[in-house]
Amino acid sequence: MSDKLVIALAGTKHHAAKLFSGNLPAGTPLRLVREPDNQWDENAIAVWVLRGAAGDLAPSENRTGVTGWKLGMIPAKSGHTNWAQRLAPLIDRGETFRAEIQQMSGTTVVVRLFAPEGVDFDALAEAI
Repeated sequence: MSDKLVIALAGTKHHAAKLFSGNLPAGTPLRLVREPDNQWDENAIAVWVLRGAAGDLAPSENRTGVTGWKLGMIPAKSGHTNWAQRLAPLIDRGETFRAEIQQMSGTTVVVRLFAPEGVDFDALAEAI
């Protein structure tokens, strides 16, 4: 059973990761925000760094009221697993995943997700 998942974000060159250019340290807290109306993926999950965690840059706000900067997205495909598709229904039903930066280099952002109690990332990866 695995309660942690390490994954590289998608779309970082199109979002605020370029503003930080590798300057967010490991452990910086992040927030997962569902975007069910995303035109490219109905399972889209954006990853935001919140205002207080990232310094004095002028933040943006999304329609759910999160104030900060969108760094990128949980990828639809990582290896053989569509993580956005696996996690979206869990988030939609109220599960909360804690997330933090594991490593950032330029616009490459690797995050660590922590599963809520009862969620197993190994089992999700195997789900069809």
